[in-house]
Amino acid sequence: MKKFGTKLPVILLVLIMICQIGLVSYLGAQRAEIKGTHIDEMYSYVLANSYDGSKISTIDSYWEQWIDGNSLMETITVQKGEGFSYDKVYYNNSLDCHPPLFYALLHTVCSVFTDQYTIWFGIALNMFLMLIADILIYLLSKEFINNKTAAVLPVLLWGVSLACINTVLFIRMYMLLAVCSIGFLYMAVRSLKKGFNLKRCFFLFTFSLLGVFTHYYFILFAFFVTLSYCLYKFFKKNFKEGLLFGSTVALTVGLLLIIYPCAIEQATGSNTNNVGNEVSRSILNFSTLPNKIIDFISWLSASLFNNKYIFVIIGVFAFSFVIAMLIKTKIKHKKLILDSEFKLVIALLVIIMVTVAASLHIAGDYASERYIYNLYPILAVLLVSFIYKIIENMDNKKIALIVLSLILLLNAGIYAVHPRCRYMYSAEKTEVETIVQSNAKNCIVINAKSKEDGKAHQMIPTANVVRFNNFEKIYLTTADSVQNIDGILSGVDCSKGMAVYLATDKFWANGYEPDEIFSELFAHTDKFKDYQFIEELEFGKLYLLTEQAGAENE
Repeated sequence: MKKFGTKLPVILLVLIMICQIGLVSYLGAQRAEIKGTHIDEMYSYVLANSYDGSKISTIDSYWEQWIDGNSLMETITVQKGEGFSYDKVYYNNSLDCHPPLFYALLHTVCSVFTDQYTIWFGIALNMFLMLIADILIYLLSKEFINNKTAAVLPVLLWGVSLACINTVLFIRMYMLLAVCSIGFLYMAVRSLKKGFNLKRCFFLFTFSLLGVFTHYYFILFAFFVTLSYCLYKFFKKNFKEGLLFGSTVALTVGLLLIIYPCAIEQATGSNTNNVGNEVSRSILNFSTLPNKIIDFISWLSASLFNNKYIFVIIGVFAFSFVIAMLIKTKIKHKKLILDSEFKLVIALLVIIMVTVAASLHIAGDYASERYIYNLYPILAVLLVSFIYKIIENMDNKKIALIVLSLILLLNAGIYAVHPRCRYMYSAEKTEVETIVQSNAKNCIVINAKSKEDGKAHQMIPTANVVRFNNFEKIYLTTADSVQNIDGILSGVDCSKGMAVYLATDKFWANGYEPDEIFSELFAHTDKFKDYQFIEELEFGKLYLLTEQAGAENE
């Protein structure tokens, strides 16, 4: 019986992992069938795998000529002879806005499967990282929860939740960022409790180095943790450990700047991206911060506790139960014992809240829940640990722990019965079917120009790579070429009409007015007389040029 008790935490951890794998596989299969993607996910594949550059708009071989519809797929796949080209990954990302580590890992996976594309490459990578995160969450939980079985509860809270599944199924660097963040905090806590020795220094350095090469928001997280650690050590007059800890973290940032010198420009603003520019613009504007904090509370309740109503019910029930237990039972020494671990949990909750506020603040108008995905597993650990430390003071702590376990199990069960993900894009399947049913074999893509430099906008073709793959031939151009429409159509089969993708978005680019563009087009050709709206696509609309006037417009 005692032997079973020692294995129980491992058994529970494995069961949670199996449940996670099942949920991810179930929802991932739906995503794979729908084939819908977020533009940033397409950028993940482009930045990881494109051999000719990170921006389709700057690759001359794709522009102003008819190319096979699947030619653009070469920008998101690894072609033969291009595998494990990490110099290309480095270069591509130097022109974007993030460090290159996640893209190098994705490129490694894709290099094993040359000339193939599937969202499963990214999902499989994130799923592997998810399992590592589970183990780190458990290890971190044991630092606060003096019960190996109860230390599994934070893994349950985060692991079977919308927060976890979103992080796995969104093919970006946030699951890797979560692993780095949890591992970094675990090393900080271990060092605080056991001392900062060579072994912990090595692991702290490793997690920090991986973190700074994953996302710049890691530096923000590491800064607040490191600052708090060093101030505490200095207060205790342990200057050696404080300086060694701070120097270790600073060294990783220094290595980032040496190995990846474009980091400063990317993080603070440049002509390569809008994200860094937004950081510079919003850094002193605090007017939107209160609303962002409100958004965070809403996100947290929906992502960890299924929805705000369940969050409120569970919160009120748990709070009422704890108060009742405190009143009706004897508390040790007649007061709540704030041991060193309890104080540490409270301090870390404050640090993480400050990190959340800072992350959302500097993101400006781009503030999104995904920027704090890496903090959700840490919050799960701290919230459960906080309640556990209260329960530890109770005479009836076994009953209270059972109730807490049942609440968290119920919360996970509600999600497992009705799993969901924010990144399903269910409309994509219908969009592709509509393209196929239009019967147009070929498509002219009239791209808009960037507001910044007046060049062909980079986001528009990237966002629609998989959609354009459904045409036999495509022609990438801008409205400047409309006057040469007869030359473009020369020798091209137009018997079933000609599809035209028109960039109409005016927020990100100088989008077009359909009536103006098509009036100009018809003035220079007698092959078509009118245009018919087919459907909305990313950043634009798809039309069908028709021979007869009077076709139904949008």
